[in-house]
Amino acid sequence: MLSRNIGYARLNGSKNDQKPYLFIEQYDMKNNIKFPTTLVAGRMPQNDGELVLSQHIQTNGGVTYHIGDKLKLNIGKRIGSDGKELLQDTSLQSGNTKDEKGEVTYEEKLVPESTKIYTVVGIIKRPNFEPRWAPGYTAVTYLDESALKPDDNVNVTILAGKLTHHFFDDVNSLAGSVGKDANEVEFNDELLRYYGAVKDDNTQTIIYGFVLIMIVIIMIASISLIYNAFAISVSERTRQLGMLASVGATKGQKRQNVYFEALLIGLVGIPAGIAAGIAGIGITIFALRPLMESFTSFSSYGLQLELVVSPLSIAVAVVFAALTIFISAWIPARRASRIMPIDAIRQTKEIKLT
Repeated sequence: MLSRNIGYARLNGSKNDQKPYLFIEQYDMKNNIKFPTTLVAGRMPQNDGELVLSQHIQTNGGVTYHIGDKLKLNIGKRIGSDGKELLQDTSLQSGNTKDEKGEVTYEEKLVPESTKIYTVVGIIKRPNFEPRWAPGYTAVTYLDESALKPDDNVNVTILAGKLTHHFFDDVNSLAGSVGKDANEVEFNDELLRYYGAVKDDNTQTIIYGFVLIMIVIIMIASISLIYNAFAISVSERTRQLGMLASVGATKGQKRQNVYFEALLIGLVGIPAGIAAGIAGIGITIFALRPLMESFTSFSSYGLQLELVVSPLSIAVAVVFAALTIFISAWIPARRASRIMPIDAIRQTKEIKLT
């Protein structure tokens, strides 16, 4: 999807002193990429003379427009006192910064460049890509790709199937295909971090290393606990295992008896444990979601904290759980294989716990 910023126009009658403008943007709305907002009334623009306005203009700015209204807008750029252009991610500068005497040291002005008449054809919800501190309410018109000149600059939106750390290499390759150097490419690292796409491989290595350490600690604690359970079980079944030995049971058969018990525990315990873990994490995320979103910029990107369960994570959990149970049962299984009929009679074997 192609888009570009047209500029700012004065919003007459705005009751929000920090948002005195309309910010006009063009979108071609093609290539099956969903426009990142919701249409409340009317329709989306179909030519560059039509405009849809943010509902926020009425609810926040106190200015009401209706479908069919004609707007004559003087469109231009915000220029600071230092002569630099101010963009939508920069809050209103006029009268905000003062020196020790209370005089304004940095203010902006709107420099008109063109005049355009638009017809309002729709109302949309406030777009998530509009920062809360932005000085302009979003207004969207249609971008006609055929009307673009060779030297016109546009923004290109590409829908990524899956975000991984390879995403950065793909984007750099794409930039190279249009004659741009990789150093000219900028990424929204804060947003990508929430998707798990980290450009710095060292950061990813540290994260994976930390996860591995936590898994090892959990495995050691689990092995110690489960081993004790199997050790007690084998001790209590010494008489039974001795009787099996007396009727010809081999060491392998006695060892397999313990492994079979471990298998039954795993078949029941692993699915139940994973289900309980997912449910617990889901409840925790649901309870902490408002708090987490208040401390992060999730809402400004239209994101919310959600529980995502991947098949790979389930498979890894099953493998580690099965390995933990096997290691826990290994020593008790060897001990069970060595039980002789005389041991069953005496029952002098001590239970060694960890």
